[in-house]
Amino acid sequence: MTLARRLAAVGFCALALCTAAAAATGDPQYQLSPADQAWTGAIVLTAADIGSGWQWSGAAGGITGEDSGASATCSLPDMSDLVLTGGTYSPDFYRSDGAYVAATAVSWQTPEQAAADWSRSLQPAVMGCLAADLQGESTKQLKVLVTGRRQLAWPTFGERSVAYRISLVLKARVKVRKKWRTVSAKATADFVAVGAGRARAMLWTFAFDAHPLGDFSKQKWAMLMAQRMATPPAG
Repeated sequence: MTLARRLAAVGFCALALCTAAAAATGDPQYQLSPADQAWTGAIVLTAADIGSGWQWSGAAGGITGEDSGASATCSLPDMSDLVLTGGTYSPDFYRSDGAYVAATAVSWQTPEQAAADWSRSLQPAVMGCLAADLQGESTKQLKVLVTGRRQLAWPTFGERSVAYRISLVLKARVKVRKKWRTVSAKATADFVAVGAGRARAMLWTFAFDAHPLGDFSKQKWAMLMAQRMATPPAG
């Protein structure tokens, strides 16, 4: 796994996009329905949505309640009173320059439960959790430094949306002409969540600042998922 994809995976889990095991204290109850699984599967991004110039690994997959994704540094909110009825992960999309995109969507039993999930999981304080987990990926060979974090003033997509940005500097020791040197690269990680009715969709992007991902593309992907969740399954 490339560095960019590893950092992105850490960020995904830090923001509770990797669902922790159902038996763990505080996790939601799982009553997965085929209709809602199909619905969330239709919300997440596809290769056609991402466009040309990207590769992907894996395939879209449903949340089962058996995945472990608890944050390494943060306590997750108590969700034990909520019932998750569907969830799907997109493939991992990546470019040769290190850019990465992934998405996930979940559905709850009622709109009220979706609103409760949003209020507990997606407040600005979550940026601190994300930053801590990203910096926790540092090794002897690579140091991950968080240099900034902020909420973005983007338009609202769906009934509610939020966008957070984490600025990073990655420092590595490399050998050049038999001498060790420290090289560094700036990078940007964005997390965007959109919600409507019973559904919540999430987008995670990572790119080195030398090869950035434009905000227009990120907003387009967020808007697309918001549009897809507007019509829930009948019944």
